[in-house]
Amino acid sequence: MQYRYLIWGLFIVFLLFVGTLCYLQSGRDVVGILWVQEHFPFIGRWLESLAEQSPSIYQDGWVAYHLSDIMWSASFAMIICGIWVNQFSIFNLLLVGMGCAIFYEVLQLVGFARGTFDILDLLYSLSSGLLGTLLTYKLLKKHNIKEQYNESSLNGDNG
Repeated sequence: MQYRYLIWGLFIVFLLFVGTLCYLQSGRDVVGILWVQEHFPFIGRWLESLAEQSPSIYQDGWVAYHLSDIMWSASFAMIICGIWVNQFSIFNLLLVGMGCAIFYEVLQLVGFARGTFDILDLLYSLSSGLLGTLLTYKLLKKHNIKEQYNESSLNGDNG
């Protein structure tokens, strides 16, 4: 089971990292990146340097306006759903994951967050929340009888 958590965690880090590089290469002011630069200037400078030295991920068009949002939405849905994957049904996890993924876009719609509401971002975030939740469920859910048997026999349960 440990390797599943490792794969899950590495996938989340990868999504956040590539999304951050794309935002940094765009030159746009993004709330999360501005917060890091203000509170952790060393990390902010390191990320900026890394973005400058990395191959360009940022491109005009679809990548510029949607890729980072998709990656961040999927990673946040994966984190939240990973916490409750063994307590909630798949239906409830999907609701939580998709709700988490569209949270910031809805805040933009009602005027509580900086940024521009975009219906395509909302649809992409819903989709990425769905995929992130399903991936988390597949990786972390304890549903394999053989795996449960092996874990219970390791704990000394013989019944």
